[in-house]
Parts: sequence; structure tokens; C-alpha cells
Amino acid sequence: MQGSESGLVSSLIRRIAYTPTMSAALAQKTTLDTTLHLRDRVPLDRLLVTESGIHTREDVSRMRAAGVDAFLVGEAFMRAEDPGAELARLFF
Repeated sequence: MQGSESGLVSSLIRRIAYTPTMSAALAQKTTLDTTLHLRDRVPLDRLLVTESGIHTREDVSRMRAAGVDAFLVGEAFMRAEDPGAELARLFF
């Protein structure tokens, strides 16, 4: 990566706020409520990324309504017979 590209990537990374949905209090329970709880703590100039716990279209709608900019989806795609169809079901 050339200097200006590297600087752009670094700048973008600093503008993203990841919010893990794994609540320390709930230990092994994944919950989207953690993202919602942390939402107001994320500066407005950051992209909000929620991690884990996305299983339904309603989950996606709920997070979008809360201002979440991006989603890290793993288990739903890993368990799906057709990950592409699962992507379409969740997001489109």
C-alpha cells in the first residue's frame, strides 16, 4: 500500500466504532442490547458496527433503526445451507 492509501485506511479505521454484543455480565449470552446500550457513547463521527447476534431480518431492522452502520454476521451464515440466500434474507 502506498503512503496516501495507508493514511486513508488508518483514517477510516479510526472513524469506526466496534461494539461487541457480548455482555460481560451475561458471559456466554450474545445480545444486541449491548450495542443499543453503547450507542449513545459512540461519537457521531464514527461508524457503528455491531458484532454477533444477527439472526433475523428483525434484528437487522432493529439495529438500523438505532443507527447501526454495519454488521458483522458470522454464525447465521456459517449455519446456513446457502449463505448467499441467507444474506439476501437478512439484508434485502
